[in-house]
Amino acid sequence: MKLEDDLIGTRIRQIRHYRGMTASAVAGLAGISRSYLSRIELGGRAVTSRSLLEAIAAALRVAPSALTSEPHKTLRRGDNSAHDVIQALDAALTEWMPGERPEGTTPRPINALQASMELVQEARHRSDYPALADLVPAMVRELLVLYASGPHRKQAGEWLASIYQAVMDAAKALDGVGLPTLAYGHVEKIAKELDDPQLQGLAYWMRGQAFGPGRRERQATFSAQAAADLEPHIGEPGVLEAYGQVHLNAALGAVASGQHDVGEAHLREARDAAARVPGDGSSWAGLWFGPTNVAIWDLVLAGERRDVGRVERIGPTVHIDAVPYPGRKAEFYMEWGRALVSERRSRDRGLSLILKAEKLAPHRVRNHPLVRDAVGSLIVQARKDAGGGELRGLAMRMGIAP
Repeated sequence: MKLEDDLIGTRIRQIRHYRGMTASAVAGLAGISRSYLSRIELGGRAVTSRSLLEAIAAALRVAPSALTSEPHKTLRRGDNSAHDVIQALDAALTEWMPGERPEGTTPRPINALQASMELVQEARHRSDYPALADLVPAMVRELLVLYASGPHRKQAGEWLASIYQAVMDAAKALDGVGLPTLAYGHVEKIAKELDDPQLQGLAYWMRGQAFGPGRRERQATFSAQAAADLEPHIGEPGVLEAYGQVHLNAALGAVASGQHDVGEAHLREARDAAARVPGDGSSWAGLWFGPTNVAIWDLVLAGERRDVGRVERIGPTVHIDAVPYPGRKAEFYMEWGRALVSERRSRDRGLSLILKAEKLAPHRVRNHPLVRDAVGSLIVQARKDAGGGELRGLAMRMGIAP
């Protein structure tokens, strides 16, 4: 496969021609210049933000997923491919629902299940999707038996919610369409059956994450309402963290849909909530909500506004070593690096940050469509040079032909 076939710009050009639309018409509808769109189509410029991707997709009247590449084809551990991983995660969500009791399943003792849960969380925080595929289906069946009845019902419900959150993370990264919606639906059902505000907060967070490309305005309005629903319960364990996280969802949805002032207001609310969290962050839901996490989101939102100067100012101030989760650290370096590679003067620094992210969570970074597009665009530009060994190595690991 040619490199150009893997670029978002190539698919934009193909769909534009299929629609019979001029570059000027698409650029005008997307709110960018014709020359900018032409550079994207020719691979000389990457699609740098979620909002830009979604604006171009809307102009072409297609889903954003029509412009992004397929899951990383070299995701392997043993005989597991990306398709195999998605199939295993799909089975964990669809074969049995909360409240149903899987036939022929005898759960292990609770201490053995706790040890397996620790392995699930470790795989989730490393973004090791093949490991999740190995662990999750059997764990879900065992926990569903305990959740159906018995003294461990509440603990089983909490563990199931955590597993469904891990499945959602993996499904989003591997383009498992529909699975994030199923995952948050299961958590919401458990939250209501256990009458647990903390789990309801997790369900709100997951639903806000599941809206994704093309539905940013709804992401913002839903998350704002979710924060209002959680506010009366802030004194209960875990709810303050959920409240802050859904405000961050609202901020992203607002900024990605062009409502920058609204996004800043939600970011302030999250920052105020984070100041009330003891220490640097909370382990609630494995999200590390606190001042450092809000600073990471501040950087992400600056990148979304294509404000590279602000990204450069925020990046060095983030106390990322305080975050105990490799995948979360990788997300930070990936977003920081992706913003920097969009500018010629900072491309080398940006690439080094993306490479650092890849070492921490390779599956997560190699599958991110905007990172893949940024790397592909850099390869197109690097063809003029004799160097670029690190870049070409990264491209090969992503399955992008250099």
